[in-house]
Amino acid sequence: MLLKAEEIYLKFNEKSIEIKIPKRLLLVLLQQVNRHYEILKCEKEIINNFAIQENISNT
Repeated sequence: MLLKAEEIYLKFNEKSIEIKIPKRLLLVLLQQVNRHYEILKCEKEIINNFAIQENISNT
């Protein structure tokens, strides 16, 4: 029987579990998270710049 993702999450969310992650894998994951964060910051700046330009155009 296959469980849906939500069922699996709820099953493990109810229990305290410990996960061991090798340092190399952790480094790669942190680098990916940092890269996504940087991309989101750039997108936020672009959106803010569009909003500023629109406000200038409307004045």
